[in-house]
Order: sequence, then structure tokens, then C-alpha cells
Amino acid sequence: MAGNSRDRLTNGNDSGQLYAAGFNAHKQLNPTTTEDLRDFKAFSTDAKGPRVLFAGWSTTVIIDGTRVLSLGYQRIDQDLGPLAQELHSAIGDHDAFKACVDDAGRLYVVEDDQSGGHVLVCKSVDSSPRIGRLALASNNRIAMTAKQAPNGNLCHLTEFETYESFLKWYEDPSGEGNYPIGHHMLPGRPKDLRSNVATFILLFHDGSVWTWGDSRYQSLGRRVTGEGATPAHQPGVVEDLGGLVIESIAAGGWEAAAISEDKALYIWGAAAPGAQIQNRST
Repeated sequence: MAGNSRDRLTNGNDSGQLYAAGFNAHKQLNPTTTEDLRDFKAFSTDAKGPRVLFAGWSTTVIIDGTRVLSLGYQRIDQDLGPLAQELHSAIGDHDAFKACVDDAGRLYVVEDDQSGGHVLVCKSVDSSPRIGRLALASNNRIAMTAKQAPNGNLCHLTEFETYESFLKWYEDPSGEGNYPIGHHMLPGRPKDLRSNVATFILLFHDGSVWTWGDSRYQSLGRRVTGEGATPAHQPGVVEDLGGLVIESIAAGGWEAAAISEDKALYIWGAAAPGAQIQNRST
């Protein structure tokens, strides 16, 4: 990444400000030191609406106007024009940022460039599937929703065992063996899709929340056995949030969280194995 670009991320000006704290061994939060940030420190960009596209263990990727910039292990400094503001659903693993999607449903994959850095490359062609939302769990399992028509009200949710199998399917959906391991049809319009260690959480525009995956540590926030319960491997509604209009969701570790329209916070799962919490509100 160019030196001036990296300086802007930390120096910035009054037009935008972001804050960071935590693990910084790869200089992913502050390029001037490898010391961890034990308190939140401001780092700004000169963009009117700076936002974090991806925050990983070793890399932070920020949208700065028309540019995609990174701090940490990966080196990304790419001008994508107005398209940069459309990027969302960024996924990655312990190593680095891997891919994201734009508002048209096209897939962008991170690849090496000729100078030792990395660039986003669009993998979509006219016949490619259009993606609505994309999420990658820490166990390498991946889930995606198909991009809906403006008047659509049926969510097609597809799962793949690994990120690699997802890419094979995306490049050749009809190829022999390039099949997803799961396909679900759910009523409604997806708003957001998140993942943590081994589960997925899906938010719909009507405010309902669905979860599925590994049910250990109460990480699904719902019953998975007994009469009327949806099995863990199938998407099921988090019934304890019923009647609430959820506006946003988040997930990480073995926990997940939701914020309602009245700004109440609900958390379920475990901060660490053995320390279980479920549907705690504040």
C-alpha cells in the first residue's frame, strides 16, 4: 500500500473517524506499532463516509471513498471508482480477507498482484449466479442467499461445506460434483447474514431472526430438540425474539447478538465454552 494512503487511515481529518482497539501484532489497527491497543484509539480517513469492510485477525480493510485500503498482513490499495461503496458481505478466515459481493450480486475474490500485494478481482460473468448475502464460518462452512427480484418474497439459502467448494460451484454451477450440501427456501426478504465459529444468523426485513449450525453452548439461541423444534442443521426462528423488530445482528466466537428497533441488545451463546448466556437483554 502506498505510504500516503496508509497515513490517511490513521491521521485523517474531520470528515470521518473510526475507532479501534485490540490485537495489533500485524499492525492491522495501527501501522506505527505492533503493540496491542488496550483502549479505543481514533483513526480516520479523508472519506465522507469511511466504513470497515472487513475486520480480521491479521487484516483490516476499509472503504475510503472510491478506494479499498488495508492495514495489516494483506496489502490492498485499489481504486474501484463508485463501485467501492457497493461492496458488502466481506468474508475471510484466520489468514486474510477472501471475498465480497457488490449490490448487483457479483462476486469479488482477493488475488495476488504482480507486486506482492493483493487486488479484488470480479469473478462474475453474465451467466454467474447473483448473490444477495454471503457468510463464512470459522469451520470453513459457507452460506449464501440468492439475490432477489425487487418484488421477491422467497429467500433461497444455499450452503457449502468449504469455501473452495463454493468457488467451484460459482465458476461452474452445473459441473459434475459442484453441488451445495444444502438448500433451503424461507419466506421473506433477507437483510443481513452473519456467522461465527460454527453457526449462521440470518436477519429478515420483517425483523425476524433465524439461526442454524452447531448448537453447542446454546449458540443458536433456540430449541433444537423436542416437539415442534427445528433441528440444528436447518434454519429456525429464534422464538425468544418473537414480537420484536430486530434492526441489526452481529456474531463472533460462540456468541450472537441482535439489536431491536427500540435499541435493546440481546445476546446469546457463550463468551467462552462453559460460560453460557442466553437471550440477555440490556
